[in-house]
Amino acid sequence: MKTYNQFVNESQINEGLFDMFKKMFNKIGQYINKVKGGKEIEAIYKKYIDLINKEFQKQGITELNIGDTTVPTSTVPTTTTTTKPTTPTVESLKLISRYQDFLNEELDSEAAALSKDESEKENTTANGMTVAKLKQKTVVLKQIIEKYKQIALKEMNAIVKKYGGDEKNPKLRLIANNKMDQFDLDYLNAEVAFLEKSGDKSMINQVKADRDKLSKDLNAKWSNFDEAGNVAEGGALAMGTYYAYKTPTGIKTIKTVQASPNQGKVTATYVYDKDGQIKNQDFAINNIVTELDFENGKKYNYYSETNNDVIPVTVKEYDKANKTIVLISEKGNEFNGNVGSMRDEITEAPPVEGTAPAVAPAVV
Repeated sequence: MKTYNQFVNESQINEGLFDMFKKMFNKIGQYINKVKGGKEIEAIYKKYIDLINKEFQKQGITELNIGDTTVPTSTVPTTTTTTKPTTPTVESLKLISRYQDFLNEELDSEAAALSKDESEKENTTANGMTVAKLKQKTVVLKQIIEKYKQIALKEMNAIVKKYGGDEKNPKLRLIANNKMDQFDLDYLNAEVAFLEKSGDKSMINQVKADRDKLSKDLNAKWSNFDEAGNVAEGGALAMGTYYAYKTPTGIKTIKTVQASPNQGKVTATYVYDKDGQIKNQDFAINNIVTELDFENGKKYNYYSETNNDVIPVTVKEYDKANKTIVLISEKGNEFNGNVGSMRDEITEAPPVEGTAPAVAPAVV
């Protein structure tokens, strides 16, 4: 696997773009070493980088030897005396086997697509791979990465669960999420290196733009690592729990299901069909409202799991510190509510200007 410095020297990558990563190197290594399970996540990442490179070689692509481009390999050992290197599960091996069969079929169809005459006209790099061959195989190469990413994610999720889960170990979740992005960044960097070496002008600008955007995004995620554990950074969310979700049309109710591989997201579902589709989907964590204030005696909308409906309630007693709430229904029934099911305050509509307030009829 190439170190960062080797990669930069060989690829002539814009030094300015990666200056920001140089400042992060030591911190990233410290994060991975310090957080429980971090070394195991790193070992999984490196294992699947090796498998991806081997799969690329089977496709005849030897110039795209992707590797970790933001964390020096010397910073984090791949194995330790206390952590056994992970091995693919039976399910993972089956997925890999099925996917290799699929790739063999793709190879047959691709061989027919590229004629011998066309290949002879292409500009060839020193190592022999042509730009046209890379273009031809781009879809398959990305499919390889995506398939192995999904297998790696399952193993990383198991490590996160082993060390406390998203709620108790949010920093480990952030490491796993960042490593998932790193697979894509490494591939884009390898593409840029090859295209610069080949002198290609048709692909490189778009690839560079994609690389630069992902680089900046990933750097921002690592920069926020110390804040991981705050809801806005992907932590402190309990799974299988109701949360108030802020939308342009008011507060809605969602129920968390599991961590999402997408940074800043959580997999959850609406619980009330008038709010949205009741299915697992990604929700933006920064729209989840956890710091709530409710005033005793005021009325609010409330999602009732018993009624499977939104009902009006009056707050009798709210304990913000302990996140408990006692509510009174319209029928006068008192019950312990779920803070995460609380919604918007019910306010009286203001009187229309120029009209007299309603007067109760006289009792006769």
